[in-house]
Amino acid sequence: MSHYCLDDFLDLPQIVYREDQNYTPNNPEKVRWQLSSDNPLNSFTQVWLDCEPGKARLAGFFHPKQIIAGVPSAFFGFWESIDDLKICSSLFKSFEAWAKDQGAKRIYGPIDYTTFGRYRLRMPHKKYPTPFTGEPYNPSYYPHLLAALGYRVAESYETLIARSRLLTIAMTKFKVLKKSPPRDIEFLPLTNEALRQYQTGIYDLIHSIFQHNFAYRSISKEQFENFVIPNYQRIVDPNSSVLLFDHSKERVVGVGVTYPDYSQITSQGAKTRISEDDISFAKHHHLLRNPMILGKTYGVLPEYRRQGLHNAMSYMSMRYGQGWGPTVACLARRGNHSIRKIRAPVDVIEYGLYAKDL
Repeated sequence: MSHYCLDDFLDLPQIVYREDQNYTPNNPEKVRWQLSSDNPLNSFTQVWLDCEPGKARLAGFFHPKQIIAGVPSAFFGFWESIDDLKICSSLFKSFEAWAKDQGAKRIYGPIDYTTFGRYRLRMPHKKYPTPFTGEPYNPSYYPHLLAALGYRVAESYETLIARSRLLTIAMTKFKVLKKSPPRDIEFLPLTNEALRQYQTGIYDLIHSIFQHNFAYRSISKEQFENFVIPNYQRIVDPNSSVLLFDHSKERVVGVGVTYPDYSQITSQGAKTRISEDDISFAKHHHLLRNPMILGKTYGVLPEYRRQGLHNAMSYMSMRYGQGWGPTVACLARRGNHSIRKIRAPVDVIEYGLYAKDL
């Protein structure tokens, strides 16, 4: 792809979402870096790019060790398009031919490189049209385009939006835990200092908890420390985020990462918009009016489960958040055991990860 066409590739979101007040603009220079040789992921990932200037763009990714359900698989990502099936069909046919030449037998997407990046399509929701911070977003016609191209929903995800009921459930179970707290386990606020001090333990914990997730591929410890940790340090609410540390074994055994929904000050419809890359909890949380608290990452090591630790973290997050609204949103794969406990009454936002056999 020429430099000129790469600029067209980067400009597509501005065209697709020009009139969409719910959209939070992405930084095109961040995408430029992701697609460059400076990105460590590109040293072992085959990348395919194409665009129809002003109309559609598409990227493809293939890693020879990316085997999903026993099938060599490629991903498509960074997809943006106007509502034009003919243009999308041309791009996807070229990508699918390339993926097949690489050895892929199946396509999954949208996934921007890995599931550590942006992935899934968001289904339309009348009550919550504006995406939460960190949530995927797309025009309502995207699912129809993918269906017309022969793609099907392979995995479904949900954001469960709960209110006072969730706090009541967590508080009840937290009281039980307080009567007989696990020995040697300390609940620590996830401050910026704690994020840096325990970053290796958090990395190991996340890998251990999520390594069996669908289409999971770990990023390196260096990438985690250089990109994920600094991002957490910017946006995480240290009052409602929790780290569990077992002093007897000197290791991190649980983490609950939360932050407020910043979309009311980052979306295109905001009166005074702040770039998502510039958002800082310390600087901007006071600008938010009764926001939801978002449960980004929650998990406990398998051998520490069934002790009430997960519920304790949930309670502390909701109890000690700095004046957030009585609403919490948690995203999980449909059927997730822990999140099913708060199934009703909640609002549900649905997402789909699509697939197609070659």
